[in-house]
Amino acid sequence: HASAGAMGWLLGAQGGSAALAALLLAPAVDRGDARRWMLRADAGSAIVLATLAAAHATGALTMPGLVAAAVASGAFSTLFDLARSAWVGRHVPVAELPRRNAQLSAVGSVSETVAFAAGGWLYQALGAVLALALDALSFVVSAALLRRLPRPAPGVRAEEPAPRGWRAALREHRADTLAGWHAVGADPRLRRLALVQALVAAAGAAFGTCFMVHVSRTLGYETGVLGLVFALGGLGALAGAALAPVAGRRLGPAGAMALGLLLLAADLLAPELAPSAAGAFWLGVACLVQQ
Repeated sequence: HASAGAMGWLLGAQGGSAALAALLLAPAVDRGDARRWMLRADAGSAIVLATLAAAHATGALTMPGLVAAAVASGAFSTLFDLARSAWVGRHVPVAELPRRNAQLSAVGSVSETVAFAAGGWLYQALGAVLALALDALSFVVSAALLRRLPRPAPGVRAEEPAPRGWRAALREHRADTLAGWHAVGADPRLRRLALVQALVAAAGAAFGTCFMVHVSRTLGYETGVLGLVFALGGLGALAGAALAPVAGRRLGPAGAMALGLLLLAADLLAPELAPSAAGAFWLGVACLVQQ
């Protein structure tokens, strides 16, 4: 029964912690073992979800507790994404990056489809506690799979002697962070990408704040139905991943991204077009699936 304002706090906490984690943790990920950082992120996410399940089971879960969990979840998710990007960048030749990134995106879309299709009904059938526990278990499985990844070969930075003491570590971290800001500020392409990313994140947060309130209350859809809607959306993401290399070759990277943003902007209108009348259930579902 959270209000739209409470949902705003929830998404804002997650997005804010993700941004802060990106600034604070990126230099450490860049210097360290990306595989180890992914394992730490998975462990942290599993602990957060297990804690939520325990709190819900004991009746101790509150909205401030969910906000705190969103802060931790945003940080761990960003940490995993940073480390995964670093690992791929160190192991995949530049010429193969578009194809490998498309493969990762495709597999992620398939798993998202299965998770959403099963997750909605699992929540309805088993309740929040077991659904959260299963979610935590998925991160444990992820960590077990990550342990099979080969360790990266030591790079130039890895061979440098580690700084002595926390003051030296902070100085090196600060220098790396400032170098990152300078790199973005000095390159007009990176500045534009940073602005686009900020606008997309702002729009996504505004959309997400009201989306679940709208579809669950205004449209009255059960969790299982929403799970199937999101699952079909995952198939759309799979199609996008398959088309991305083709669009990149025909339109160039910038053109492909621009096309994706235009489609995204148009599709964000779909939930508003979904009718709330009881007799138009399938039409509403179709609008959400299209989005």
